[in-house]
Amino acid sequence: LADICLMAGDADEAARHYALITETGPAQGRIHANYATALNVLDRHTEALEQARIAVEFENDNAEAWNTLGRIELARGEPEEALSPLKKAAELKPDWFAPWLDLGISLQQLDRMPEALASFNEAWKLNPDDPETGKALASVCISSGQTEFADEILARLSTLFPQDGEIDFHRAISLRSQGKLEESVRLFRRAIEMGLNVPEVHNNLAVSLFDLNLLDETYTSARKSIELDPE
Repeated sequence: LADICLMAGDADEAARHYALITETGPAQGRIHANYATALNVLDRHTEALEQARIAVEFENDNAEAWNTLGRIELARGEPEEALSPLKKAAELKPDWFAPWLDLGISLQQLDRMPEALASFNEAWKLNPDDPETGKALASVCISSGQTEFADEILARLSTLFPQDGEIDFHRAISLRSQGKLEESVRLFRRAIEMGLNVPEVHNNLAVSLFDLNLLDETYTSARKSIELDPE
């Protein structure tokens, strides 16, 4: 029942059932790892960390448990601490994309961009249809000047997920860096229409409009960004 609740997205109920299981039954790495995942979703990071550590203690060869431990460290804002368990997870299960993705996120937060790019690229090769992996890889590619590769990734994702505004947002950033301002404006606006109505998108739209010398529209976009985030 605990596993069913977790898969259904009811982390609170899952955590309650896992707590009962861990209190009354024999220790099992998988159970403690799943309990840790539920607690992590509930932002109970200290308890989650304790359960994840128990999980890897009982099942040292469990890649999922090591990956859970790494994810919890990321959620706690400790990317440096996340590196070791995520590398362990990738070592134990190298054909699983998840630890490579999370490792890339950790390295990106630590500003170790070449290593982050390599990790995201590995995750992408293992699961090229995953939108989060593709967007993460494309973002690092754009920041490192590899816009053609970013375009290739984002074009594929756009075909697979045509209603994902974040994909259009990343494509717009890439196109602007290549000087394709009109196309970037179109995609920023489409991202907003798809529901990505957030300050970052309006700010970037304002930059593209300014570069096109469309000053009235620049003002409108900048003002909208301030309205959404007055602080």
